[in-house]
Amino acid sequence: MKKVLGIDEIKIAQCVGLWLAEGDRKSNHELTFTNNSKELIKFFHNAIMKIYYGKNKPRIYAYSPNNKKIKVIKKIKTNFYLDKRANKPYYIYRLSDVIFVKEWKRIVRNYKDNKKMYPYVLQGFFAGEGNIKTGTHKNRTVRIAQGKKNKFIEEILDYLEVEYNFSERGRSYIITGRRNLEKLRDISVAKLHPEKNQRFESMMKSYKQRHYGRGELKNKVLKAIGKPKTSKELSKELKRSQARIQRVLTNLKKDKRAHNFRVRRKDYWTNSDNIIIISETKKKYIDALREGLKRTFEFSNKFNVCQKSSKNRLEELEKLKLVKRDKSKKWSLRENQKEVIVL
Repeated sequence: MKKVLGIDEIKIAQCVGLWLAEGDRKSNHELTFTNNSKELIKFFHNAIMKIYYGKNKPRIYAYSPNNKKIKVIKKIKTNFYLDKRANKPYYIYRLSDVIFVKEWKRIVRNYKDNKKMYPYVLQGFFAGEGNIKTGTHKNRTVRIAQGKKNKFIEEILDYLEVEYNFSERGRSYIITGRRNLEKLRDISVAKLHPEKNQRFESMMKSYKQRHYGRGELKNKVLKAIGKPKTSKELSKELKRSQARIQRVLTNLKKDKRAHNFRVRRKDYWTNSDNIIIISETKKKYIDALREGLKRTFEFSNKFNVCQKSSKNRLEELEKLKLVKRDKSKKWSLRENQKEVIVL
C-alpha cells in the first residue's frame, strides 16, 4: 500500500465519493467506476494509480449511441460498444485485483470514519449523483439522486449543517434555501464536474448580494480577525470587495480595535492586543540574538546580506518592542509578555 499524503489524500477522498456514487460496491474482484465524463475517468485513474501497488492493468469500456471510438486514456486498453439507449457516451473503468479491492474497501471505511474528509467525499459523490435545478419563481434546488435513504450521505450533510429533505417520489435528497446552498458553495461541492460546477455557480450568482445593516459588517470583520487574516482572506470570507474590507479595517485601526503587522509585503490583521506577528526572517534574527550575536555586521555576515538589510530588520523588530539597541550600538532582546506568531 503506497502512503497517501497531502493533496493525494484529498484526491483519494474524492475518489471514495465517486466510487460510492457510481462504483460496484458488491464486487470483490474488480474496482469499477462508471461515468459519462472523460475528465472524471482520467481523474479517478490518476488518483488510484497513486496508491495501487499491483501489476494488473486497468481497462476502459466505452459505450456510445453511435459506436464512436474515442479513447479516454491513450495508454489504457479501451473496448468500444454500441448502446442505442444511451443519450451520450459513458465509460466504465475496471481494475481487476482481488487483493487491492479488499484494501480499497478498507480505505473507504477509513475515509467514511474521518469527518475531516467529508467535504471532499461529498465533492466526489456529487460529481456522480448530484444535479442542479433552476426554474421559474426563483427556484434554486440541489439534488443528490438516491433510490432510498442513504445514512452516510445524511451524516455528511448533518456534519456540514446543511438542511435537506428526502423525496421518495423523486428518489433524491432535496436541498434548497440560500443558507444551505451557500454552505455547499463554501466546500466547492460541484468542483469535480465542470458542467455541474458551471450550473451551480450560475445559480449562486443569481442571488442578490446580502446587505449588512449599520455596523454589522464592522462587527463581522472584528469577529473574523480573532485569528490573523489578510484583507484578501476577509474579502473572500465575507463576500465583499477587498477595498470595502480595507476601509473597515482602517476605521477599526483608528478606533484601536484592530492591529496590523506587515509580513512579506502582506498586512495581517488581528483584534488582539497581546499578539505580535513576524516573518520567518525576523524569527531568525531573534534566534541569532539568543545565540549571542550583538553587532549589526555580525547579523549581515551570518545571513550573507548587506549591513543595511540587517539594520532594517533589526529596527523593524525594535519598533515591535522585541529588541533594543544600547549606547554602544549592541542589540539585545527585550522582555516580552505578548504572544509572537510566525507566519
